[in-house]
Amino acid sequence: MTVHHGLLASLISLCALFNMAGPASAANTSEHLLQVPAPFDARILSVGNELLHNGQRVSLATFESPSPLNETALFYRELWSQEPADDRPGMIEERAGGWLIIARLQDGFQTVLQLDEEFPARSKGLLSVMQMGSGVGTAPSSSLLPGMQRLSSTRSQDDGRASVLSVHRATEAVEPLARQLADLWQGKGWNLVSSELYQQSRVLLLNRKDARMEVVISDVPGQGTLVVVNEVDDHD
Repeated sequence: MTVHHGLLASLISLCALFNMAGPASAANTSEHLLQVPAPFDARILSVGNELLHNGQRVSLATFESPSPLNETALFYRELWSQEPADDRPGMIEERAGGWLIIARLQDGFQTVLQLDEEFPARSKGLLSVMQMGSGVGTAPSSSLLPGMQRLSSTRSQDDGRASVLSVHRATEAVEPLARQLADLWQGKGWNLVSSELYQQSRVLLLNRKDARMEVVISDVPGQGTLVVVNEVDDHD
């Protein structure tokens, strides 16, 4: 699974929009993703199908359209605004971290469209479908270091390679946290290949036999320091 730059916001927000969900239908998330209506000029490309995000099945795709962001948002507001039969909202809209997020819960599936507000003249973002109540396990509660909080964990299989993408939050500043994490993994047998500063984020690359890891450590105003870890193991 290749990490998309917009994936972080999607993974953090996926489970936060609805507290409860009804029984899921028989279709899987990849089939449901294909059935999500889209404007005629939209281009939707798969990022990953039937991933395990915090124990729930989810499929992800990129979303692009030459139409302005407000036109695309209006399309989905009108499409998803009808209230369901029970007392839960059928559609939720919010803004977070420079993203406009519009979500719909129906028949046990949560569909989320997030659009990048940095590009209002066009529509660019991510589309995801999560099957609520499909959990085959729970996200681990432990994190990397004392004082850190694990926000999410997503597992996937791709051509015999196992991938785990996890997101963590900390109060420690970027640079001292990067040094602590590098020491932690080197103590577990990982080799530090590089440590570079990229757009105010510290990026660590590590490897060991048949496995590699990319770590991005960023300061996010209002959220503390976020650590995104993508570990790929060539053993299936």
